[in-house]
Amino acid sequence: MKEATIICDALLEKLASVTSLSGEEQICDSDPQIDQHTPLPLAHFRELSEGKPERRGREWKRTRNIQVDLYQPASAGRAGRDQLLSEVLAALVPSTAGIPLPGTSLLTIAVGNINLEPEEVGSDTLLTSIQFSLTYTASL
Repeated sequence: MKEATIICDALLEKLASVTSLSGEEQICDSDPQIDQHTPLPLAHFRELSEGKPERRGREWKRTRNIQVDLYQPASAGRAGRDQLLSEVLAALVPSTAGIPLPGTSLLTIAVGNINLEPEEVGSDTLLTSIQFSLTYTASL
């Protein structure tokens, strides 16, 4: 499963390249504790599930489903939400097919549902959740 680790680490690096998320503690891969002192925007990278491996020549084709949750101040509004969403998608979804990485190859990144949580009355935070499906090669 080292291939999944290589790919997730590379995606975390790409997420860190997003200008709005360039602060030291603005990307996490563990459950964030959001309160009035949390610096926003914040991205939470989480792995959801692993699909059944399929044989592909001498290697295996695997699929992993991830989700990126974006937390923003409610004051950012729709324009701020759309801007951050565009930046994150541009960073994580390559314009070419496949990304060669040492020990594996990320074949595709497919964007799934993007959930736009409505702003709740009295809430200080907007939440946007983006689901991705990663297909990559691996040796078992």
